[in-house]
Amino acid sequence: MKILGFAFVLIFWGCTKVNFTANAPVPSQEVQAPVGPIAAPSPTPAPVKCVKTIDQTTENLRIIFMVDNSGSTLDTDPNQQIRVQTIRNFIAKYGMKANFTYSFGFFSDDTYFYNTSTKKFIDVSRSGISSIKFGASGDLVNALNSFNQIDGF
Repeated sequence: MKILGFAFVLIFWGCTKVNFTANAPVPSQEVQAPVGPIAAPSPTPAPVKCVKTIDQTTENLRIIFMVDNSGSTLDTDPNQQIRVQTIRNFIAKYGMKANFTYSFGFFSDDTYFYNTSTKKFIDVSRSGISSIKFGASGDLVNALNSFNQIDGF
């Protein structure tokens, strides 16, 4: 089974359509032509299309969602709503894939992971990384519900 964490999120969001705005062009600098024979230009590669591999994968994947709860998002995401809803959207789209298992954690002063057996967050900064448990999408939903109940963040 593969452990897939931040790389998965980066790959997943790397396929998202993003709109950019144009900036003023940067003035070009003069470049001197090379001396000697000039090589033929290499062919331009075909454009790479984003493939939705997450939809197609049948491999067993362990996916870790790690959320910043250190206080740095108090202005941009009060009450954790954006972070939680983003993960809920992921569950709505991919939660039925039986080959995916999940773990949920957050960090503030310490690092916590949801234990699917005890249905509580465990401080892995103190107990160690071996206490991380993976579960089905329902366990991830339980973790999100517990995360929403945490006071002081």
